[in-house]
Amino acid sequence: MRLSKKIALPIAASAGVAALLLPTGGVASAATAQARSPLPGCVHWHLSSSGVTDHLSVTNGCGAGHWFKVILAHRRDFKCTYYAPGNTWNWSWKWPGKFSALHNC
Repeated sequence: MRLSKKIALPIAASAGVAALLLPTGGVASAATAQARSPLPGCVHWHLSSSGVTDHLSVTNGCGAGHWFKVILAHRRDFKCTYYAPGNTWNWSWKWPGKFSALHNC
């Protein structure tokens, strides 16, 4: 299953966290999403959840830097990370972790 969307708030669904974090880089269930500031519309993400390992790519297409945190279900969340303008971060985790949300922090 491959998803690609622009996001403005928490994101939609995935399966699959032995975390691998690579610099160059959610899907939110309403039940787990906490009230946070909306994400800017210039933030883009792509989630690939086919297989045992899920891969999330988040790009800051904004003219200013932003702080974001990847929230996972069934695994520890990723730390709050600064995305400079134009930066992309890639995140990976293994099943049973599930992408839950991408939040401002």
